[in-house]
Amino acid sequence: MSFPFFAASSGYSALKRVFPRNIKTWLLVHCVTGVLSLVLVVFYMINKIQAPRPVHFIDFFAFLVMAVVVVSGTLGRYVKTKFIRKYWRTIHTSLTIIVYFTSAFHILEKNEFFMVAKANQTLNGIT
Repeated sequence: MSFPFFAASSGYSALKRVFPRNIKTWLLVHCVTGVLSLVLVVFYMINKIQAPRPVHFIDFFAFLVMAVVVVSGTLGRYVKTKFIRKYWRTIHTSLTIIVYFTSAFHILEKNEFFMVAKANQTLNGIT
């Protein structure tokens, strides 16, 4: 459910180059969709927080990194200190790449889990 917001937020880098006159609009869309994605992921994570298991490590890690990316993006947008201006782009971009990889791993891991579960059901005669 949060994927459309995540995808819209991810499109910011390309859109600001294609439509450079609307860069403030694209930055606003990027910020809003990033925060909405995080809110939806929080709702998704509620069940995992209630009953944490070692299997959920990558879920928690991806959530934590995504939260840091959203916070760093908000700081980069609205806080204009010397430290933030100097290091913000490197930190935010690096963490965003980590979010992409952990999200892809999470999706592939869940798909593999469901495929194995479905294969086991088929072998046991459950459909």
